[in-house]
Amino acid sequence: MRWAEDLYEHVVQTEVKVDVRIDARGFTLADIASLEVGDLVRLPIAPDNPIRVESEGRALFWCTLGQKDGYFTIRLE
Repeated sequence: MRWAEDLYEHVVQTEVKVDVRIDARGFTLADIASLEVGDLVRLPIAPDNPIRVESEGRALFWCTLGQKDGYFTIRLE
């Protein structure tokens, strides 16, 4: 069953591109045109709202926002 072990090893080490999706908030072109470096954009969610993690358009996990060591993070639920 060495082939099964090799297959498992390769599968679990395969890199997968994921996207973290936050429900979109509507902006007008005027809103976007008026943005300047340093402007803050409010997220349309509360910190404990679930956020979807996707790969190739398919939902993989649900997560919540967090912070650690000065970075924004996601916590898988």
